[in-house]
Amino acid sequence: METCLTTETNKQIIPECFSRN
Repeated sequence: METCLTTETNKQIIPECFSRN
């Protein structure tokens, strides 16, 4: 299962994606 989270830091959008089995 792939989950992507969007974190907004310092007015920057950093997408974090990590796959878990």
